[in-house]
Amino acid sequence: MIPLDMELVKVVDFTKRDTERAMQELMELKAAPTAIFTFKNYITLDAIEFIKCKYPDKLDLIDFTDFGNLPLFDYLENKPVASIEENFYEVGKQGAILLFQIINEVNRNLNEDPKNIKIPCKLIIH
Repeated sequence: MIPLDMELVKVVDFTKRDTERAMQELMELKAAPTAIFTFKNYITLDAIEFIKCKYPDKLDLIDFTDFGNLPLFDYLENKPVASIEENFYEVGKQGAILLFQIINEVNRNLNEDPKNIKIPCKLIIH
């Protein structure tokens, strides 16, 4: 197993500017990443655009993968190598079930451990 290197983990606020900041930090590392996994498609699009503009020679050396699966990827020249297609309906359904359980539990222990709900996803290769 590969240990987690927190230097490679960047948190962004979903703005293009913050994604560019995070990408710049990654690209300034002694060993720039060869793969980037993002939380959402729109972050990936901003990250790819950043590499295209600031580091065009690295564009073919970095693979992107993300959550989502925007249909517009079919029309892009530079797209992620893969996306994880989320099951939005099931996420919403399970979220609503959990919310109603919490609302209906009058004497709920607010310090109980969080619930772990696993929802199947599908890996899409582009």
